[in-house]
Amino acid sequence: MIVRVGHTTDTVVPVSRFIDIKPHKKERKITIYGYDKVEVRNIAKIIYRMRKPSPYTGRGIKFKHVKVRYKKVRKTKAGGRAF
Repeated sequence: MIVRVGHTTDTVVPVSRFIDIKPHKKERKITIYGYDKVEVRNIAKIIYRMRKPSPYTGRGIKFKHVKVRYKKVRKTKAGGRAF
């Protein structure tokens, strides 16, 4: 499977023949099916690690039932720097 997640090159993820991946173009989602839960979870972890969600914007690959914790952006005074 070839994955494009914002890097300069496409990344190839090796998938066993017992795992089935179904992309949904309109919703920008993928669904991973398989007989072995461990293999399905490992493939999902590999894809998740390629681009974790940003704590500030939330961009990235997310799991369906996992909440992303957002951080507040620091505001600076006029002419000052954020430390």
